[in-house]
Amino acid sequence: MINETKRQEPTRDYYKLEEVADILRVSRRTLSTYIKKGKLHAFKIGPGWRVSKENLVKFIDELHKTSKNK
Repeated sequence: MINETKRQEPTRDYYKLEEVADILRVSRRTLSTYIKKGKLHAFKIGPGWRVSKENLVKFIDELHKTSKNK
């Protein structure tokens, strides 16, 4: 019997702003507001902006904490 191993998808370390907006289900304008207010850290690579997976997870965790306190 052949030992089958599952092929793993590569992990994403950085997301484009369009992808982050889709993940969070917000508009690009709302996402830009989060970034401008310092709630979500983004940085420029070449012509586009990126958000690290780590920063996205932290941001989502903060959203959950805030919503639980209301």
